[in-house]
Amino acid sequence: MSAPRHPLTPTQKAAVIVHLLLSEGADPGVSDLPPDLQRLLTRALGDLRFVDRATLAAVTAEFATEIDQLGVRFPADLGEALTALDGRLAPEVVEDLISELPDEGSVSGNATWNSLGELPPDRLLALMAGETPEVCAVLLSQLPSLLSADLMQKMGPDRASEVMIAFDTTGAVPPHTVAQIGRALGRSAASTAPKAFDLPAEIRGGAILNASTSGARADLLDRLDAAAPEFAARLRAAVFSWENIPDRLEKRDVPRVMRDVPNETVLAAIGNEADGPVATFLFSAITERLSQQMRDELEEKGAIDPEEAEVAQRDFAAKIRELEDAGELTLLPAPES
Repeated sequence: MSAPRHPLTPTQKAAVIVHLLLSEGADPGVSDLPPDLQRLLTRALGDLRFVDRATLAAVTAEFATEIDQLGVRFPADLGEALTALDGRLAPEVVEDLISELPDEGSVSGNATWNSLGELPPDRLLALMAGETPEVCAVLLSQLPSLLSADLMQKMGPDRASEVMIAFDTTGAVPPHTVAQIGRALGRSAASTAPKAFDLPAEIRGGAILNASTSGARADLLDRLDAAAPEFAARLRAAVFSWENIPDRLEKRDVPRVMRDVPNETVLAAIGNEADGPVATFLFSAITERLSQQMRDELEEKGAIDPEEAEVAQRDFAAKIRELEDAGELTLLPAPES
């Protein structure tokens, strides 16, 4: 290769490489240089004007050789190291190391804000519930606008007004304080472990009791009344079984349920308790002609096997719960015991 016609100084060579990288859309890291070097490099870029092909080839070949001989570049200081490891260190380690920095604002904690932005809105609302309006304003400023708008709408008008007013006070918050707030919220979010169960204990326990036999259910609830009265009360409110029909099913919904339950199941459920409170309630909610027809069928059918009756009553109550889940009827609140 022939020698370049216009030898360049080291600074001019650096300017050539920077220009090449910028033209390809790469970041050459100029912003990381000290101000004096940034000025020197900028002046060199402005003075070069034109570089012939042979000089350009020689400079790029020299740069490639230098890069080839370079092993790996490590962070220049502790601040760069923390930034490189952002989101990968334990919170207490980050706090300890940040305290050693001359300028805490050098660590932005972008990974922490990104992690917070990935939380479900309900988790974020719970996270903000115990924070001041100012902290909430900082958090919302760091989240995507659509997510922040959704959170503002869900937190209620009074709380949303307080938080929006607090935006006016956050303009003077220094970067290191914003970073500290992000780390603190990140720790709070991490310490609030997701629940293993989405449904509360009484709903899960109530579902089991709904599927139990009436005798076992009644016995267990009676025991809980003595051992854990508050939980027993919540369980009774969550349980809906055959015995609860007169107290919690509105009469106007009885015909709707009777249409959805097979006639054989209705007869088996009522069979041995035709004069009981549940049957009396059901008969009172349908036409006299239909109730008499059912009584006649029950008389012809005779006694029902107790196990068959238990299954039929459970299926009847399950259909009512199914209709409620579908929004086709609403059960009345459980009466206080």
